[in-house]
Amino acid sequence: MPNIIIDGLKIEDLEFIGENYVRKTILQTEKRKEEVLDSYDEFQIRKLNFLNERYDNYNTKITYWNIYANMLHYHEKNTNTDLMNMEGTEIENLINACTYALVSAKKTARTFCIKYKNWAVDKGYIMINTLTNTSKIQEEKTLLKNRLYSKDTILNIIEKAQERFNLNFIKPLVLGRMGIIGKQAIYMRSLKWKDIDIEKCEITIHNEDETKFKIIKVDKWAIDTLLKIQKCIDSDMGFKRDMNIDTFIIEGEQYVLDSGFEGEMLKYNSLNNWMRNTATEFEITRISFAELLFSRQMELLLRRRKQRRLTNDDIQDVLTEYTFEEDISLAKVTILKRRYRDLAEDEVFRSINNDKDNKTTLKIRKERITMGNVEEEYEKIVEKLDFKI
Repeated sequence: MPNIIIDGLKIEDLEFIGENYVRKTILQTEKRKEEVLDSYDEFQIRKLNFLNERYDNYNTKITYWNIYANMLHYHEKNTNTDLMNMEGTEIENLINACTYALVSAKKTARTFCIKYKNWAVDKGYIMINTLTNTSKIQEEKTLLKNRLYSKDTILNIIEKAQERFNLNFIKPLVLGRMGIIGKQAIYMRSLKWKDIDIEKCEITIHNEDETKFKIIKVDKWAIDTLLKIQKCIDSDMGFKRDMNIDTFIIEGEQYVLDSGFEGEMLKYNSLNNWMRNTATEFEITRISFAELLFSRQMELLLRRRKQRRLTNDDIQDVLTEYTFEEDISLAKVTILKRRYRDLAEDEVFRSINNDKDNKTTLKIRKERITMGNVEEEYEKIVEKLDFKI
């Protein structure tokens, strides 16, 4: 094929394959298309066939494809089962497990699955669509509440550990519950014992090449628990909350998450296997790092709420705590604010540090977040959430 330069050609004009594969020339475009298609498995190819047969509008196809790619495809790979062959309840549970997806995204995912299974029936791949008569997607509020993990929840899991179970696998639960995560969990994977200040209850996080550092305040129970777990590992003993760690010494250069290889940081895939093994061992739903981080964020917000009502500044501060980003996006602030407000059924007020407001307005705002019985309101919120902090 001649290497003809493309002028003004848009992806909307070409066959939909889930990615914008338009390049400068026709030859390059065709080559990229082949590369993308070759990278797909049979489940993805089947979804492309469905979308291209049933829809003409590019925006509709890309919306459904993104929902499928982000929320559904991984389960097909893990179970080696196409969506069309899954029972309706399995699909419902799969979508409901996407705790942090918006309700609108879950509804779109469900619609996609219904239409896909209808297509499969029409093609003769399956006999009946079992999804249409199943229950509706659970509300986000209920799902989020069920994904709040308190200190006691984490400690109860650890105490149930049986002999011969690798206690290293549980450390990520403790670190994640303190917000020590980062992209691909780099903060916890790169963490060494020397980065933990036991006396001050502080952890220094850093990126992989150690060019950025930040000190994070954590709870004493978390550091004590990490030390107890390590003592159990080194001494080949069972975990107990009241065990003594005063005389326990750890090598500072050792990684907190021990990969098993001298001086080698734990790989992200291995960490995910640890989390999977933990869920299997204790017969619990796998706990995601996003859920652990959200639990920590809610905990910090509620601690502030005990003293006064929250403002947008509190949301911003809590988000900033666990990242090297200087500017937190408005979207992240809005999402955390909405989740707190929906769960706690508690208002979040405007910032009281707005330079554009006059002194009278600022005074009113400051009074609004402190007047009345703030602590009693806090107690009711905690009781409603059933979330001990």
